Amino acid sequence: SPDLAVDLAVLLTAAPPAAAVETAWRLAVAAGARGLRTGIFLMDAGVHAAPALGERLRAVPGATVTLVRCAHNAAQRGAPGHPAVFEGSQADWARMMARARRVVALG
Repeated sequence: SPDLAVDLAVLLTAAPPAAAVETAWRLAVAAGARGLRTGIFLMDAGVHAAPALGERLRAVPGATVTLVRCAHNAAQRGAPGHPAVFEGSQADWARMMARARRVVALG
């Protein structure tokens, strides 16, 4: 199960090629450079970002980023997953948000 204890929680509701996908990743990388953990939750159309963000995460050994997508939204949209992205629910987003020091929503 994913580690939902994060410093920065990012909700992403946009699909590639939306600028919000790149912004979410850059926020996570910047937070990691400061020793902070980031959780990115993919919801709504954001579930389509799983393959791209999963590959980026795999390319960064030791990254302090947790990627979770709403399995219900993914099933509704027939969106492909990625092994580096956990399948979750909006309850996971609620837990991530409750533990985070900061929350950002991008869509």
